[in-house]
Amino acid sequence: MRKFAVTLLSLVLPVISLAAPVPASTEDRPKEKEWTLLVFLNGHNNLDPFGAADINEMEKVGSTKDINVVVQWASLDHGKTRRLFVTKDNDPNAVNSLVLDEMPAVDMGDYKNLVEFIRWGAKNYPAKKYFVDVWNHGSGWHYLRAEMNRGGISITDISHDENTGNVITTEQLGQAMSEASAAIGKKIELYGSDACLMGMAEVAAEMSDSVRFFAGSQELEPGDGWHYDRLLAEWTARPTVDGGGLGKILVASYLDGYGSSADGLTLSAVNLEKLPVVESSIKALGAAIRAMPTSERQRILRVVEDSHSFYYRDYVDAGDFVKKLNGARLKGMDPSVLSDLGRSLSEYVVASGTSQDHADATGVSIWIPSSTFAYQQYSARYSGLKFSQRTGWADTLKTLF
Repeated sequence: MRKFAVTLLSLVLPVISLAAPVPASTEDRPKEKEWTLLVFLNGHNNLDPFGAADINEMEKVGSTKDINVVVQWASLDHGKTRRLFVTKDNDPNAVNSLVLDEMPAVDMGDYKNLVEFIRWGAKNYPAKKYFVDVWNHGSGWHYLRAEMNRGGISITDISHDENTGNVITTEQLGQAMSEASAAIGKKIELYGSDACLMGMAEVAAEMSDSVRFFAGSQELEPGDGWHYDRLLAEWTARPTVDGGGLGKILVASYLDGYGSSADGLTLSAVNLEKLPVVESSIKALGAAIRAMPTSERQRILRVVEDSHSFYYRDYVDAGDFVKKLNGARLKGMDPSVLSDLGRSLSEYVVASGTSQDHADATGVSIWIPSSTFAYQQYSARYSGLKFSQRTGWADTLKTLF
């Protein structure tokens, strides 16, 4: 989810261009560029007013000779799903970009429609590198707490479609990136969630075989989300950057856009090619924890309580957890296990930015439940996630609880 204040609904909604859809003919298709940004913009919920506003931010820069900006825009306001080739204009109150296609409302909570959009975008706007952005509510890998529900609907994972009640689960998100990567014949260079709480090792691991770099927020995002005008202005000045370089630009533009006085901000970019080393280090930590006496494992639970966490208490910052474990001087804990994990995490995180209230956050969250109830609620599903299967972290948590 994103934080959403009622007063934001009073925003003046940008006017939607009524230009007739224009199909992209073979002759009109651009030649291969450095990058194509593919934004899967799901406005089928209360974030809809921000969709047009974000497209207007994109239009401040627009597509260039090096970068295609392409959006699949689903909106409750206009009731259609439109595919846009974003072009520059000076009108902040109207979406004037070229409408490539207009369809009846597409189910944006069906991962197959995300795959189809990426496949279509790559075919019509080929590039050396692709940046896929899923724009919507997010909840990490598990369920949204009841007090944050809208209209009695439970939001979970990412891309909740209010029309259908569907979401793209963490597992399906990984499947989508796998199928999209196979369709375009190469890895997605950068995947990013313009959504809350998605900056987790568990989410990243699901797509680690098909994506090179991953970006997400460990905390809630403000309703306005990313600052696309700032992102594109810096990116178009450096169009040959790789996914890691673009991740750095994304993180900096997000933090700079809200200013130094803002609270509740986190965004990070990670190198998924470094994830196997992190997983190996987590596996070693788990083995050490499972071998400890009960008294020391109880101390670990107190360390968890002291570690930096986010809107969900069981989404714990991995780097701060390691730091606090090291300070606890647990009996039977080999210091090299912690130093290896700390080093692997620092190499994994390409860029991390936070507001002052999250200064202890280091860029990647992992699941460490704060109670036996929370563990029992989610443990069955967690055991099936790739991160858990490769690290044995579910077995470690079972030992703790």
